[in-house]
Amino acid sequence: MTAQHLTEDQIQRMIAADPDAPDANADQFAQARPFRELFPALRIVERPALQFAAVVLPAPEGWKGWGRMRVTALNYSQVPADLRQICRQVRLGGRIVSMLEVAHYDEATQSENWPPRPRGGNHRCSDVSEYWVPVADAAQPGTVSFDVLIRPGRGLAKLGYKVRYRWTDRPAEILTGMVRP
Repeated sequence: MTAQHLTEDQIQRMIAADPDAPDANADQFAQARPFRELFPALRIVERPALQFAAVVLPAPEGWKGWGRMRVTALNYSQVPADLRQICRQVRLGGRIVSMLEVAHYDEATQSENWPPRPRGGNHRCSDVSEYWVPVADAAQPGTVSFDVLIRPGRGLAKLGYKVRYRWTDRPAEILTGMVRP
């Protein structure tokens, strides 16, 4: 049994002859309005991306040759976000960063704890998943800050970093924002 394929003209004639799907005429097209105007309740409001600000601070005791950067995440949205990682921005032509270290937050003492010395290795990314960015209120964005220790190749001010985060209502979607001191 062989099936006969329909030509494009035959398909178009079948569509035009369907009484349940008539083509719109010029008057109907002139009266057409965008979907978002007809159904405003179904419109998804785009939320602004997280913004990141950073300042350079002295490194803690025992971390000679390292720099410290305090990063603040600013959330102008009505949805909280979770920070996942901070990563150096890959830049060709020369070593920029040899290591990244992020303090571990202790909820009991409400403080960040640094190991007494570098752990070693060549870390391109560090986990910051314990940091939660609250929602904005009427006057201020929601903020959270964390510190990163960086062993730079050419000064902290010339470096760029990516912070990976996700909105709490979209846990599978990982986004990135840029940080520069």
